[in-house]
Amino acid sequence: MIRILFAMILAAVVAAPAFSAQDDETRQLWDSEFLQKRPAPKAKSAPKKTPKYRRTTPPIAKSTPTPGAPAISDTLVGVTLWRLRRAMPGDGATAARMLVHEAASDKDVEWVPERIAIDQNLQPGQKVRLSIETPKSGYLYVIDREVYKDGSLGDPYLIFPTTRMSGGDNKVGPGAVIEVPSQTDDPPYFAIQKSRIEHVGESLIVIVSAEPLAELKIGDKAIELSTALVEKWVAEWGASFERIEEVGNANAKYSVAEKSAGATATGKLTQEDALPQSIYRVEGKSGKPLLVTVGLRIM
Repeated sequence: MIRILFAMILAAVVAAPAFSAQDDETRQLWDSEFLQKRPAPKAKSAPKKTPKYRRTTPPIAKSTPTPGAPAISDTLVGVTLWRLRRAMPGDGATAARMLVHEAASDKDVEWVPERIAIDQNLQPGQKVRLSIETPKSGYLYVIDREVYKDGSLGDPYLIFPTTRMSGGDNKVGPGAVIEVPSQTDDPPYFAIQKSRIEHVGESLIVIVSAEPLAELKIGDKAIELSTALVEKWVAEWGASFERIEEVGNANAKYSVAEKSAGATATGKLTQEDALPQSIYRVEGKSGKPLLVTVGLRIM
C-alpha cells in the first residue's frame, strides 16, 4: 500500500553544463509561457528579480516547435516539492504557516513549508507536500506507484483527485495551483514512510487531459487502478521530457500568495508571484493528454 500518496520516477539525475545561448532563450520562453498565461496582478508593485533556472536533464530531441505540434504552453508542467518544518520566531510575516492539530501530542502545531529540489533525497519521517501548476487548461490526474530497488513498480493508485481534496474538483488552468494533499486534508502533508526495505522511491504520473477521463471514478481516498490501464496510458501518451530547476530559491518559504492560491479552486497566482521550483517540458503529442512522469527518491 502506498503510504506517502504521491510519487515520482527518477533513476538518476544527469548533471548538466551551464545553459548555452540557445538554452537560455528556451528557458526564457518557458518563464514567459508560465508568467504570461497567469492573470496580471491587480496592482503594480516593485519589479522582482528574474528567476534563473539550470537544466537537470538532457534536452528533448525536438526542442523547436514543428507544424501541428502543441503550443509550448500546452507542454509545460510545474512542480514544487515542499518540506515542512516547525515554525520559528524568526520566520517573519512573509512566511505562510500551516496550523495543524497533531493527534499524537494533542495540540496545535505551526508548520512552515519550504521549497526543496525535486531530486533531493528524502528521509523517512519527513513531512512533505506537493503543488502542481500548468498553463494548459484541462483536468489534472495524479497516479502514484512505489519504486523498488530492482526497478520494479508497485500497484498504481489514483491519489488526485479525491472528494476530500477540493471536493473532487480537478480543473486546472493558468495560475491555478493544485496542492496534494490539500490544505483542508487531515493532515495536510504526507509523512515519508517506507513500505519495506527495498522501497527506494516513488513514481508520480501527472496527466492533464482536455476532457475528464471516463475510465476513472473518484472516491474519498486513493483508489487502486488497473496496472494494464495505466501502462497503456503511459505507452500512448508518454513522451520525452526535459526539466529545469530554479537556482537560488531552495529553502524559500511558502508565501502568503501561494497559500492563498492553493486554498480554493478559484485562487490563482499572478504574474508577480513565484514560479514553480521545477518546470518540465514534454514532447507533447497533438490531440493527446499531456503525461509526464516525475521521480522522488527516498533514502
